[in-house]
Amino acid sequence: QQNVFNGLKIYDLALNYEVSKKTSIWLGRKINPKISSLGAIDGLQAETGFKNFFAGAIAGFRPDYTDYGFNNKLLEYGGYLGHRILTKNGSVNTTLAFFQQTNNSNIDRRFTYFQIDNSLVKNLNLFLSGEFDLYSVKDGQPTTSLSLTSIYLSLSYRFNHKLSVYTSYDAR
Repeated sequence: QQNVFNGLKIYDLALNYEVSKKTSIWLGRKINPKISSLGAIDGLQAETGFKNFFAGAIAGFRPDYTDYGFNNKLLEYGGYLGHRILTKNGSVNTTLAFFQQTNNSNIDRRFTYFQIDNSLVKNLNLFLSGEFDLYSVKDGQPTTSLSLTSIYLSLSYRFNHKLSVYTSYDAR
């Protein structure tokens, strides 16, 4: 095909450098599990941890919405903070992020993102994510407002290694 990205969709292809046991840097296309609903990001991602907390920074580009290829006109950058609880039954990861996305160097979106991934109850996993827009353009004028633009919830329960049930709700 003339455009390789019409037939080939790359979701995750990145180099990883572990600076230390708790600090990593990625370069390339990566879906970050701490902010997974944002999808793939082409660029630089860094994360460090301290005790039960973690923090990360991202600068890169969103994939093109028409063919999922690289698009240098869709710059995005931001950071996130989170908390991790580990027990014998499972874990809870909570993330709060702030991002700005541009389109042709103009602000497209400014938003906050939250994510909870909870598996503390045996065989039960809860995933919740949401986005609140902080910036919009109305009648050609930029305005600052808080608006819930996305909520996603999924629950899965595993009865045994052969049988499980899953349900989800997505409102964007």
